Amino acid sequence: MLNKDMDNIFIDLTSKNNHYNCLESQGSWLFHRFGKRNFLEEEINFNYLKKYLQKVKPKQITLYSVLGDPFEYSRIFDLLFFCKRNRINVYINTNGYSKKIKKALDYNLDVCIKTFGYTKSLNTIVPDQDSKTFFKNLKLDYKNNLKIQYMLYEQNLCDVIGIIEFCESNNIKLEFIPGSCVGNNINHIIDKDGKWLYDISGIDQYNLNDI
Repeated sequence: MLNKDMDNIFIDLTSKNNHYNCLESQGSWLFHRFGKRNFLEEEINFNYLKKYLQKVKPKQITLYSVLGDPFEYSRIFDLLFFCKRNRINVYINTNGYSKKIKKALDYNLDVCIKTFGYTKSLNTIVPDQDSKTFFKNLKLDYKNNLKIQYMLYEQNLCDVIGIIEFCESNNIKLEFIPGSCVGNNINHIIDKDGKWLYDISGIDQYNLNDI
């Protein structure tokens, strides 16, 4: 039996993604460390999702994809329109690389962008990505509804002061999180084809409170 008027529902919309990050589930899972994992690109049936939301009537939905990115959902704007019409708040977690973000802000979203670096270090942690679009999206007007999660590695500590100053000047919430490692306080940067590029270091030897 479904509970009525739920406060918040977490929804993984799709496994589609326009951005490859070897440090996340696309490229790093249990003993997989060999480039992009081979998985199907699938997504939730929008009509089923809409019927479910109509039954449980949540106050908020949180969109968080393990393998994909919510903005790659083919019916994302239909979902945002439905939620706006039904007064459902939308909290969306994204990698920040989608060109759909600007249009989506018309729906008064709460947005969380997870980043692995800033101006000096982003291409070191996630090389060969569309950083131009990422930085353009950071500068959009989120109406004070943006939060940045900054994943800390030794190689991106050089940008800590810069991201703090950027967030303070734009009234953006900022959270620092230790980046994941796979052992011995390191992780591996590996391209889609499984080619090892170099290792990066965690921050076990640093005091996060000092940062």
